[in-house]
Order: sequence, then C-alpha cells, then structure tokens
Amino acid sequence: HGTAYFALKYKKYAVPRETANLKEPEKILAIHREYIKAGANAIKTNTFGANRAVFGESFAEIIRAGYAIAVNAAAEKNIHVFADIGPIPKEADIAEEECLAELLEIVDVFLELGADKFLFETFDCPKNVLKAAAYIKEKRPQAFILAQFAVSPDGYTACGISGKKIFELMAASPHVDAHGFNCVCGP
Repeated sequence: HGTAYFALKYKKYAVPRETANLKEPEKILAIHREYIKAGANAIKTNTFGANRAVFGESFAEIIRAGYAIAVNAAAEKNIHVFADIGPIPKEADIAEEECLAELLEIVDVFLELGADKFLFETFDCPKNVLKAAAYIKEKRPQAFILAQFAVSPDGYTACGISGKKIFELMAASPHVDAHGFNCVCGP
C-alpha cells in the first residue's frame, strides 16, 4: 500500500503516507480500489507507521480514518480488512515496556472500531507481537492475527533472532493464526 502511495507522492503529492488518511482520503481509497480491482480478497489499512512515537496524539485519528477508508473500499466487494500495525521505530528510543504499551494503545483503537483481523508487519522481535496477540485474543477471541517479520539475508532479524526461531515461536503460539516474513530478505 505504501509503495503505491509513494509512487503517487513522488509524482506530485507531498503528504506522508499515514496522514494521507486525513488529508487525501480519496487517494487512499483509490489505491484500495485498485488492489481490489486487481483481484485482492484482502486489503490492509494505511496505518503501518501510525503510532504515538511518530504522530503524537493524532495517531488515533489517523488510524480511525485509515480504517474507515479501508472498510468503505472493502464493503463494495466483501473484502477482508486487516488492521495494519508496524513496529515502533527504534529512533523513538523507548523502553520495551513502553513499546508494548504503545502497541496495545494502537490495538485498542482498532478494537474500538470493530477490527477482527490484525497484521503485525515488518517486526524484528517477537516478544511484543506475542503479547499483543494474546491481548487481542483475550478481548476478541475470534480475531485473526497475522504476524510478519523482517529477516536479513543472513537469516537474523535486526534484534539478532534467527528467522527459524521466530517461525518456531509463532507456530507454537495459540494466539497467532498465520506468520511469515515480509521484508528485507527478499522472496
């Protein structure tokens, strides 16, 4: 989703991807519709980087708008909508407990909106993803949780955990429904 928006942005648009939910919602809706037209049976919200560390108090407004846009696009063809949650940036320099608290704050916004499909995307450490997944399943047992991690070509994440170990941890979790790798390592 971000790739499609960035392609538009560098041509003539100058709004950061997540804030486009508020400032250019018609462009985000058009991107969702293009994916659906191409045959997608699921889309993700334009909220990968929407967190307090980056956007301050406006993160929740960005999430609400992004979810509404995706639900609007999906309703036209009964498409699944995944609440897209990316990692809290390392530059935020916050403790692991604060990082988990921020992830749960993001999850709570999506839960309030009725989300029942969650995508944890491009994470490098499984601990907080597993805790957030358990939290979601406690609040909404029927939720579907997809966890994706970024593993370098050497087989390790940025926090030093092997892709094999992450795969084993996710497979053993009763709270994660699907898992895999999505970034850095290539196909």
